[in-house]
Amino acid sequence: MGRKVIKVDERTDARLAELAADSGLPVGDYLARLTGTGPVAVEWDTIAAQTEKYLREAFGFTATRAELAEFETRHAAIEAGRDPRRTSA
Repeated sequence: MGRKVIKVDERTDARLAELAADSGLPVGDYLARLTGTGPVAVEWDTIAAQTEKYLREAFGFTATRAELAEFETRHAAIEAGRDPRRTSA
């Protein structure tokens, strides 16, 4: 997907940069999150399936149920805005 330039005044630009930095994201990714233009659940499922297939075919790696459960826990923490390193099983 191509990128476009949007014109905003300096005050808005500074505020967007501040908000994006606070979120740990580049401004474009921050705006995508705000507008919901990132991948939707079905697209993430497709990306996950493609990644699993690649890891299996290229490296012979298949995640265990425990690894998948840990990933789901960490993913849920990220989605909820919590630190994924501070999850409890």
